[in-house]
Amino acid sequence: MIVREVPKPVPARGEALVRVLSAGICGSEIHAYHGRHAKRVPPAIMGHEVCGVVEALGEGVTAPAPGTRVVVLPQKACGICHWCMHGSPNLCDAKTMLGETVWAGGFADYFAAPAELLYPIDDHVPDDVATLIEPLAVAVHAVRRAGIGLADRVVVMGAGAVGLMIMLAAREAGAGTVLATDLYDYNLERACEVGATHVVNVGVGEAVAVARELGGGLGMDAAFVAADAPGLFDQAVGSVRKQGVITLIAMFPEPRTVNLQAPKAMEHEIHGSLTFTPADFRAAVDLMQVRHERAQTCITRRFPLEQGARAFEIADTRSEDLVRIVLRP
Repeated sequence: MIVREVPKPVPARGEALVRVLSAGICGSEIHAYHGRHAKRVPPAIMGHEVCGVVEALGEGVTAPAPGTRVVVLPQKACGICHWCMHGSPNLCDAKTMLGETVWAGGFADYFAAPAELLYPIDDHVPDDVATLIEPLAVAVHAVRRAGIGLADRVVVMGAGAVGLMIMLAAREAGAGTVLATDLYDYNLERACEVGATHVVNVGVGEAVAVARELGGGLGMDAAFVAADAPGLFDQAVGSVRKQGVITLIAMFPEPRTVNLQAPKAMEHEIHGSLTFTPADFRAAVDLMQVRHERAQTCITRRFPLEQGARAFEIADTRSEDLVRIVLRP
């Protein structure tokens, strides 16, 4: 990874130029760092969890006005395919994501984006916390996919940034019991701050047994797999009651061997969950406006953009306790 000077972007028709205030390092970018992301390949300016200020408007754009602080919905869909026309632009085969090779992202001083993808954010939400709106939108979509409602009991496997945002969104949707599992006590402490009611360190505790106990011996109503590890899907199956829901959110770059007989026999619903729709993103903006103090705990370190390579090294090796690192130009 290198830092270099590139030409300042010029907003095209329908676009706005955004000056970056803060940009988070996402787990998907760590996959790209290792060459395991299909679309984020060199040369690319990554960064899709971004808060910034509108600097200039391209032709035909009247809002948001220059000086407006915004977050960006970081995916451009084609708008005309089957999925776009049926309300699922996140499934568009032609979509591009901010921070891919073809759309320079937010690990820079400036980036350009369609004005319609920029959402104003209130001043009381700190710049760094605003970058979490994107993973919160991922969580909102997953929680909606799972149909979480009043007094539901859920287990979230993986207490990284997305897992923590799922806990926040699940509690907001009405979940009464939220069990968080992870290998790191630091992350589990953050889980308690964002909404988990119970935690298990899977390095020393038995998550499935705790989940079944919390579910009255039957198991939890729903499980969210927010991390990739061997055996984690089978743990989710063991943690969820008959006719419960299992939702897959993490990236799974390597094939996994799983036991399909158990979820079949228990009539589990198994859902995939991919990014979000504009409605999910709007809901995440609104939720962060009122829950930003809970989310604050997820911002672990802040680095100047020039130290981005060092920040990625720490995020990759986890040489210190962390949830989310942000870069600041």
